[in-house]
Amino acid sequence: MARKWLNLPLSAALLMAWLLVNSSMSAGQLVLGGILALLLPVCLGRFRQAGTIRLRKPLLAIRLWLVFMWDIGVANLQVARQVLFESRRLKSELIHVPLDTNEPLVAVMLGAMVTLTPGTVTIEADAEARRLIVHVLHTTDSLAVIQGIKQRYEQPLKEIFGC
Repeated sequence: MARKWLNLPLSAALLMAWLLVNSSMSAGQLVLGGILALLLPVCLGRFRQAGTIRLRKPLLAIRLWLVFMWDIGVANLQVARQVLFESRRLKSELIHVPLDTNEPLVAVMLGAMVTLTPGTVTIEADAEARRLIVHVLHTTDSLAVIQGIKQRYEQPLKEIFGC
């Protein structure tokens, strides 16, 4: 019976994410992160349809995570430079990013990745309309932003989840 609600890979991933976000391996963070990692899949499990989430290419998921972490670091430096030295020349823009899939998981994960990257915020992730609306702090080439999001994040996500 315990096996029915226990999802160890997901719980382990949640615990790792918790510890990374908090930048601490203290006993308190380990205990709190462990409790959340065990309870969240149970509490949110009813919102997930059985069999809809399948990680098809775990090695590609690791590669995407590394690319994403690199992009966050680079974007942090770019945004700091823009805000500190070029704030008067910033050209923000709302960009409509067409999606090549109508899979809600991919749309939501893509929107979350864009939002977590400094300098961009997803305003809307709409799998049915097959688009993201993204606010970009500074751009001179909206097509390059769209192409970057699609190539660096959307394409690997589609492969990872088999869409």
